Amino acid sequence: MKFEPQLHKLPNGLTVILDPMDLETVHFKVLFCTGSRDEKPNEYGLTHFCEHMLCKGTPRFPDRKSAEEY
Repeated sequence: MKFEPQLHKLPNGLTVILDPMDLETVHFKVLFCTGSRDEKPNEYGLTHFCEHMLCKGTPRFPDRKSAEEY
């Protein structure tokens, strides 16, 4: 398989990279180009808060193991 990504810039500034393949599965990854070093003084802690909001799970899938078993 040859990697031929297609880059798309959405109106909201989000960059989407697509690599269409003839497969029955889908894989996606979300990357945030931000971190504590990029925060302004009035944003301190925001990145860490977002990390917890994204990684703490849901009532149906409270941890990684339950999601993997699904």
